[in-house]
Amino acid sequence: MIYSLKEKISKYTPLGLTLFDQGLVSGSGFIGAIIITRALGFANYGFFTLLWFMVLVSFTFYESYFVCSLMTLGAKKVNTLEGHQYFSAQMVIAVLLSTSFALVAFLGIFFAEVLFGMSEFKGLELPVCLTIMAYLLQDMRRRFFFLNLKEKRAITIDLIRHIGQISLLFYLSYIHALTIKSAFWAICFCAFASFFASLYFWDFGFVSINTLRKIHSENWRFSKWLVFSGGLQWLSGNIIVLFSGWFLGAFALGLLRAMQNVLGALTVVLSGLDNFLPQRASRNFYLYGVRGLESYLWRTGIGLMLLTIMILTVILLFPNYILLLIYGAAYQGHNYGYILRLFCIIYFLYVFSRIISYGLRTFEYNQPMTLGYLIALLFDVGAVFFLVKYWGLLGAVIGLLGHNIIIVLVLFLGYFYRRKYRLNV
Repeated sequence: MIYSLKEKISKYTPLGLTLFDQGLVSGSGFIGAIIITRALGFANYGFFTLLWFMVLVSFTFYESYFVCSLMTLGAKKVNTLEGHQYFSAQMVIAVLLSTSFALVAFLGIFFAEVLFGMSEFKGLELPVCLTIMAYLLQDMRRRFFFLNLKEKRAITIDLIRHIGQISLLFYLSYIHALTIKSAFWAICFCAFASFFASLYFWDFGFVSINTLRKIHSENWRFSKWLVFSGGLQWLSGNIIVLFSGWFLGAFALGLLRAMQNVLGALTVVLSGLDNFLPQRASRNFYLYGVRGLESYLWRTGIGLMLLTIMILTVILLFPNYILLLIYGAAYQGHNYGYILRLFCIIYFLYVFSRIISYGLRTFEYNQPMTLGYLIALLFDVGAVFFLVKYWGLLGAVIGLLGHNIIIVLVLFLGYFYRRKYRLNV
């Protein structure tokens, strides 16, 4: 019986393991957001969201520079003679990045409190900046494990982090001790515990300064457009949400983020594919050319779009019931189901744009992403005040819809422009 169980487990595909792990990661974020929202209400959750944006913007630049380079270029280094030095150098780079982002966040919160009198930030500098460091370091280790086809190790450290995180947040809520500060400390503690546990599988060696410079140059050559596009993506994707919070209040900011969390099931698949699809797409392109790449993206894309439609159909039919079921008393007496329906259209476009972006990254042609986010940002800046002032939350979501339509069009045109060049090579 034990042998039969082991045999079944050994048949799990890397994709299945990756999606299971990402289900754990995204599920933890989804449940954690629900626990915090139900305990604190939409207004306080809006303030938590404002601070959490510091974690997200740090992750955006880290992902653009480090993760995209690692998962695409690093796929060629697995099981090679230079692989050990390469991954050792990347770990040092990740440590330096996480420390730098944490220091910037600490200084940002400190000066916001001192120079602008934002007393709400008092005492939050340390938990927020340490959360950023722990968040990035733990993510770095799990990416290494996935890239080196050690999925079970990645799942092990993610279980430590995310099951612990949910348990701590639930316990704090149960004893009525859950605050913005304690929520950050809980997330920070579990992420650091997971990172230090991952060091049990120590597989790194000494790295010279010259090696660090070389790997950094490779990362920058590949990701320089992605770094700019990542910054533009974050700013253009969040400027409307942030402006809505400033113009309409913390309740509006919390409500918009809570709406996005409802669609968190889609991020399970998308984030899981980020651990798996880029290197598979790169290998298919290397072995079979453009036709092989497109065949792989087509098969993956069709399955992903069908899953997206299934999830969105349920939400489209029962938006208010789903919001009340998830957020309980915090949503009692509100009627924002129509906002959630518009978010469904936005997420459908977002999924489509991610599929196109995998092809562009495989071509190592990232300029259209930067251009798309720049045009979308210009649209956001030009339209956000008018939309939010006259239509409130509805105007904010209409702005997000226009933003995503622009990005899909630019990426689509960019892909087919580069495709012609690759076919002629």
